[in-house]
Amino acid sequence: MSTKQTRSCALSLAIPPGWTPVLTALLGVGLPLVFVDKSNAELPIPKPSVLYYSWETAPSGATSTDRILTDTPAELDAAPELAPAETASETDSTIREPLPIDFSTDAPLPDASLPDVPLSDAPLPDASSNSAADLTAPETTSQTPPASRPEEDSEPETAEPPVQVEFTPAGPSLLFDGIAPAGSGQTITDIEVRFFRRDGEIFEGHTRPSVFLREFDLEPGTPYDEVLAQQGLDRLSRMAVVRSAGIELEPAANPDEVVMVILVEERSPIVLGLYSVNPSPSALEGPFQQNPALGQGPDENTGLSADGSVRFLNLGGNDQELTLQIRGGVQVFDTELVFRDPWIGNDPTGISFNIFNQRSVQRVFAGGARDVDLPNRNTPWVHRFGGGIEVFRPVATDLTLALGVNYQQVSIHNSAFERDTFDRDQLGERLIVGSDFDELLTVQFSGELNRLDNLDRPLDGDRLRFGIDQAIPIGAASITYTRLSANYTHFLPLDLFGFAEGPRTLVFNAQAGAMFGDVPPYDAFSIEAGPLGSYAGDGLASGSRFALVAAEYRFPIINFELLRRDVNLGGAIFSGFASTLGSADDVIGEPSVSRRKPEDGFVFGLGLRADTDLGLFRLEFSINDDGASQVVLTAGEKF
Repeated sequence: MSTKQTRSCALSLAIPPGWTPVLTALLGVGLPLVFVDKSNAELPIPKPSVLYYSWETAPSGATSTDRILTDTPAELDAAPELAPAETASETDSTIREPLPIDFSTDAPLPDASLPDVPLSDAPLPDASSNSAADLTAPETTSQTPPASRPEEDSEPETAEPPVQVEFTPAGPSLLFDGIAPAGSGQTITDIEVRFFRRDGEIFEGHTRPSVFLREFDLEPGTPYDEVLAQQGLDRLSRMAVVRSAGIELEPAANPDEVVMVILVEERSPIVLGLYSVNPSPSALEGPFQQNPALGQGPDENTGLSADGSVRFLNLGGNDQELTLQIRGGVQVFDTELVFRDPWIGNDPTGISFNIFNQRSVQRVFAGGARDVDLPNRNTPWVHRFGGGIEVFRPVATDLTLALGVNYQQVSIHNSAFERDTFDRDQLGERLIVGSDFDELLTVQFSGELNRLDNLDRPLDGDRLRFGIDQAIPIGAASITYTRLSANYTHFLPLDLFGFAEGPRTLVFNAQAGAMFGDVPPYDAFSIEAGPLGSYAGDGLASGSRFALVAAEYRFPIINFELLRRDVNLGGAIFSGFASTLGSADDVIGEPSVSRRKPEDGFVFGLGLRADTDLGLFRLEFSINDDGASQVVLTAGEKF
C-alpha cells in the first residue's frame, strides 16, 4: 500500500539525565520523537507499528539534529553544558532501568525507586535506526540484568513479519493505492475490515462490514486470488461512501495461511458541495441526471447560475444515499431529490427513484440571428415536473446497465414562477405538442462501459455511454418517439508541455444521436450543449439527429494552497465540431429554423481548470468559426 506523504515533522523535548531509556520504554510504541539527553546523547524513538502523528512541521530535508536545534525550547538553550557520555561517571555513573508498567490502565506511575545499573561503555545505537531492539540496554555484568523481551512477543525465525501500515497523515485523504497485493496461493483464514479517519486514526466506522465484504468474490477458506481481490477493490472504490481503499495481507498461524484486511477511508456521512451529482449510467429523467450524450438533463441556457448539493451517505450503514440538488440562476431554478440503494437485499441489483421540478430557459428557444419570443415578448421558460424509478446492475467488471420508467409534465411559461401557459410563440409556431401541457411516459435503457483508471479524475483509458429511450403515447399530446444516443471518450497520457507537477492528458470525444417519430422541441438534440457549450454568437441549432467530435489537452500550471486547501491549477486547449446533419426542420415548430441558427459549427479555445475540494471549476475563452468569442465560467468536466 502506498500513501501520500507531503510533510516532514518532528518534536524535540529536553529530559533529565538518565531518563532517556525510561521514556524510550514508555513511548517506544508511540510517537516518532527524538529525545535530547543532557549527556549530549541523541536517541531516536522507533516508528510505530501502525500509525503515528505529526505535530510540528519541520523544513523538508532537515536532519534530526537540524530539527532539534530549531525546535529546542529556550530552557534547554540555557542549560549548562555537561561532560560527554564517555565521562559521565563524574556526574552520573549509572543509567536506570525502567519498571514494568501496565499500559492497559490509567493507574499513575509507581513511586518505587529505580534500581541502579552501571553505565556500559558500549556504543550508542545509530540514531537512524527504527528498530526497538537497537534501543535495548547493552549487556553488563551487573546483578540486575535488563528486562528481557516477553517470550510471547517473539516470533519463529521462519515466520514472515506482519505487513504494517505506515503513513504520515497529510492532506485531505490517506489515498490508499487501490491495488491488490500479489499472493502465493495462501488460504484465507479470515477477512477483516479496518476503518481509518482522514487524519489516520483507526475507528469503528459508520458502515456495516458486510457492505464491503459483499463486493468481494473471496471468503474465508478459499485461496487468495489477486485478480478477484482487485475486482472487488475496484467495486469498492466506486462506492459513494468510500474515499479510498486498499488491501493488506497479514500472516496467520500457519505459513500457508493469511488474513485479508480491507482498509477503508470513509467519506463524511454528510457531504455539501458546490457541484452536481450525476451517477452514470442513469435511466432517470431530471435536470441533474447524466444523459448518454450531450451532458446532464435537458439542455439549459442557464446564464449566471450555481449548483449546490447535499448528500446523506450511508443511511443506516448500508451505503444507501439520499441527495438533494439545487441549481439557481438568472434563467434557471432546478430542484431534484434522489434516493439510491446499490443493493436490493443480497443481490447486486440496485434501485433508485427521484422527483424533480425544473424551470429554465432552454437553448432551443433562445439565441439565433432572429429573436423569437412569446406573444407577450417574454422569453419562453420550460417547466418540467415529474419523477421515475430505475434498476441498475453491474453485469461485468466494467459494464453497468440501467432500466427505468419516467413520467413528466412539460409546459411553457414566461418566467420561473408564472402560472400562465403558452403553446405557441409570437410567430405562431408550436412550443409544445398539446394545447396546455404535454405528458411524457418514457421507458429508458442505458449502459456504461468504463475502463478508466480513475472515476473522478481519469488520466488513461476509455468510456462508452449509450442509451435507448422509448416514449409511450399518453394524454392529449400522445407523443411517441424512439431516441438512440452514444458517447465515446478516450483519455491518453501525453507529456507535451506543462509548468508544474501534475498529469498531462489528451482527451478525445465523439458523440452521435438520432430520434424517430415525434420530436418535441424541448427534447430535440441541441448541439450547443456538452463540449460546445462555450460556442459564442447566435448559438447552434437543435435537430432530430446530430454528430459531434472534440479534443482537449490538459496540463498543470501551478499547485498551491488557499485557505489551507490544496488547489491544482491547470490549463486546457480545446476544439470541437458539431452538426445536426440537416435535421433542424424535423423538430416540431422548427425553432432553430425560425431563429436562423446555424446547423453546424466549429469552436477553438483556451481555459483554466481549478481542481479543488469543492469541485472542478473551468474558466474558458473560446472563438467560433464566425469569429465570435466569449468567456464562460462553469463547473464540472467538459466530457
